[in-house]
Amino acid sequence: MQQIPLAPIPSQKFTVTLADQACSILVQAKAEGVFFDMVANGTQVASTTLALNAVQLLACGYTAFPGQIIFLDTQGNSDPEWQGFGSRYLLLYISPDDMVVA
Repeated sequence: MQQIPLAPIPSQKFTVTLADQACSILVQAKAEGVFFDMVANGTQVASTTLALNAVQLLACGYTAFPGQIIFLDTQGNSDPEWQGFGSRYLLLYISPDDMVVA
């Protein structure tokens, strides 16, 4: 599992390498909630996805990007709010190896 750094600001776009792929991520807080977009190696893998606590942000069954991305509330079970980005609300990449259940 890898934490993807976020700053406590409402809108941010950045690049990060995940699963050996160049990923462009956009996180935006709007009145309706926090939304997530991601492009991996030039392919859109998430588009305006509403971010909920501990819910997968990438479409199930999409195989061009291995693993999954989630927001996780470290202090309860609330959906993410930008004021807690990087502290209370973590953005995490979960590799396929991390997802294996023993």
